[in-house]
Amino acid sequence: MKKLSLETKVGLFVAVAILVVVYSTLKVSDRGIFKRGGYTVYVTLDSAEGLTHKTPVEVAGIQVGYIEDLNLTEDQQARVRLRLDRQVKLAQNAKAQVRSKGFLGETYIDLIPGDISQGSIPEQGEITATNPYVDLGQIASDVREVA
Repeated sequence: MKKLSLETKVGLFVAVAILVVVYSTLKVSDRGIFKRGGYTVYVTLDSAEGLTHKTPVEVAGIQVGYIEDLNLTEDQQARVRLRLDRQVKLAQNAKAQVRSKGFLGETYIDLIPGDISQGSIPEQGEITATNPYVDLGQIASDVREVA
């Protein structure tokens, strides 16, 4: 049986190392063929200020998805497409709120799952937005004027 040369061994080692790096990068970034399964639902908001592609979506403080896309409707409202994990079950009466964390205001969408006994929301379903948009910049400006 013929032995492998040192150059062949080094070449195989480098090839395996590159494959490990590519796999790890794809797995961590949640892209490509390693993307977790999920489903899509929509929320229509008066304003999408602070929301961007990949903004987190949470239920009870746990991230269960992200914003996949943002569009403007004909009546000038923001239509947000959410990508949620398959194991997250939302009821027909589920609600969505745009919230912010802490004083710096990292924005996210908080989902209130609702009563699942009333039926679950279907793929491509619509979730109702519960709170009107609050412009934190305007509030800060008003506080400055008062002070």
